[in-house]
Amino acid sequence: MSQRIVGENHLKLVLQPAEGGGIIDGIAFNTGPEVPDYTRTGARIVYKPDANTFRGRTNLQLLVDYLEPLS
Repeated sequence: MSQRIVGENHLKLVLQPAEGGGIIDGIAFNTGPEVPDYTRTGARIVYKPDANTFRGRTNLQLLVDYLEPLS
């Protein structure tokens, strides 16, 4: 749904499954500053669940291990 670079080379994502369902945050570390626009293509993602604590709040996020654009 959306993506942006955070830090110098991490990709912060807002994701929704192709078949619909809930929206969830994701993070892909060390992607580099230039990445494809996955909001246009969609993406195939390999991830594991992770707890993200920021400013005293803990939320579920997906820790992305692999990411590729859909063809």
